Amino acid sequence: MNPTESRSAVRQVNPTDATSAVRPYPADVTNAVSPEPSTGPRAAAATPRHRDAARELAARLTERLLDPAEVAARAGVPGAPASAPLAWNPVSLGRGHAGISVLCSSRAAEHPGHAVAAHRHLGRAADLLRRTRRPSYGVIGDVTGLAFAMDMARRATGGYQGALASLDQAVSQHALRLCRLIEEQPIGGMARYDAVEGLAGIGRHLLLRGEALRAPLTDVLTTLVRMAGRTVPTPAGPLPGLWCDGPPSATARVPSDVAAHGHLNLGLAHGISGPLALLSLARRQGVAVDGQYLAARTVVAALRGAAYTDEYGPGWADYASREQWRRGTPVPAPRRAAWCYAAPGIARALQLAGDAFGEPSWTALAEDAVRAVVRAPIAQWRLRDEGLCHGVAGALALLRHFADGPVGGLVAPARDALVERLLAAFDPERPFGYAVPVRGSDTGGDYPGLLEGAAGIALALNDYADREPSLPWDAALLVA
Repeated sequence: MNPTESRSAVRQVNPTDATSAVRPYPADVTNAVSPEPSTGPRAAAATPRHRDAARELAARLTERLLDPAEVAARAGVPGAPASAPLAWNPVSLGRGHAGISVLCSSRAAEHPGHAVAAHRHLGRAADLLRRTRRPSYGVIGDVTGLAFAMDMARRATGGYQGALASLDQAVSQHALRLCRLIEEQPIGGMARYDAVEGLAGIGRHLLLRGEALRAPLTDVLTTLVRMAGRTVPTPAGPLPGLWCDGPPSATARVPSDVAAHGHLNLGLAHGISGPLALLSLARRQGVAVDGQYLAARTVVAALRGAAYTDEYGPGWADYASREQWRRGTPVPAPRRAAWCYAAPGIARALQLAGDAFGEPSWTALAEDAVRAVVRAPIAQWRLRDEGLCHGVAGALALLRHFADGPVGGLVAPARDALVERLLAAFDPERPFGYAVPVRGSDTGGDYPGLLEGAAGIALALNDYADREPSLPWDAALLVA
């Protein structure tokens, strides 16, 4: 995915290669889908219509999450084994005690008892981690996830310095192992560099920790820059350095080309938008390595080349196949609005990049993509549940970053509508207020955690009600 190839691919897009309803996003024309300007004075965000109701629901959800033992006893899929999909993972940030502690820490200043609850969840996670034989290391997982949660608690109440030092050392060592692996094996799985398990998410924690972890962060940024800038020769032909050698998931139904040759993942959670977000966030904080701008430009060119345009505006599929990448064709897909894949997650990465590197056309593409999201009926957003990862709360949290800009007038009513859905879906009879759909279960699962469950929903509601988060909790999602 070197810069020359990426720019060439964008110029050579042929609209007739896509379906009649899907067109390439213009490579050199901004704001092609809207008469509203994408640049100009920033407007103040509108007052949330459901502020009080959102604040009250967030408080109710938090109250159900304060006792670690009670939460653990009620989490999961009724009657299903612990190995079931989306199983309660008691250590992790995404689905365990660490993520719940972040919610409690975020409310500690206003509710001192919640600081105690955060400490208890962290203590339970740390104890379980010591007994875990093969912990995960990603920021949404066990080791880096617990370190991230402890850093949030430290910011809220102080303390945790000794435990953080030990965890940070383990995080740094794992990051260096991943860097070495990538240098030795240039093509591999998305978990090596993505936001969930890989270098992008781990690097975000390192960036949060400041000067003490600047050396491993520099190694992470340098590795991501090299990946973005190189083209790797393979038996199947040259492939970009951020190529993934397998399908996007073990259960995904994919074309034969993807099954045989892998894919270029486009999403924020698992794809090239994650490294773009980290490179941009680091640059905004004055942390730079050689080639950082060129790497960002290469990723943006790849995203622009893969973007389709439908009647609402630009959007993205989850991934591009080898043939699609080689031809530089837009990748048609049904609309989606999620953190993990498609807009607005990709749009937030582009917005960060445009701001960090002074590229207004990147910002314009981000705003056009969000404008397209909110113009489409919410019924077309393919929101799977109420959670952060691929649901209502995730769309709510991401759109916050566009609420006070040129598209704010469109974003505000969309955010109000999303909160209405969360209010209507709340079921006081469920342990954590919401049923998460689970394949093979008629009743769904009960999830208290950050990604799919009540903790993430409460955090998104808090941000909607109070405008600015008390802690940078969504840094774990690489959007701040």
